[in-house]
Amino acid sequence: MSKFTPKIAQPFSSDTREEMRELSDKAERYKQKLDSQWASLKKEAGDLGGKALVIGGVVAGVYLLMDALLPEEEGDDEEEEVAEAPRRRSAGMAVGSAIGGLIWTVALGIAKQKIADYISSEFVTSRKSEEQRSSEDIIGQDFEG
Repeated sequence: MSKFTPKIAQPFSSDTREEMRELSDKAERYKQKLDSQWASLKKEAGDLGGKALVIGGVVAGVYLLMDALLPEEEGDDEEEEVAEAPRRRSAGMAVGSAIGGLIWTVALGIAKQKIADYISSEFVTSRKSEEQRSSEDIIGQDFEG
């Protein structure tokens, strides 16, 4: 009998214990595959969550830093009817504004670079995982066939 010839069982004449064992083995293999895929999904989700927290922390930190360093802008208060005379900007305020602008520029550059690195690493990771899944599917088909 060739190894590619399908196994034909006549009703009520074959040993069902052998078929039951083969089916149990297949079920166990599929269960192991699902468990390994579930574990990899949990790991990927944990990695993505960690990266999202880092990016969120950077953005929040930059916001808090800028809020602390930059002077607060005075809005038009409806309660005040008397308009204040415009104040002259002192040299210290001009330097402070310039430093604040530089800090904003650097902080936004860092945030942009972090986001670009994150996106590129996710693209590479997704391509690798797709290639790995396709190779595992090919290997799995070889063993099942």
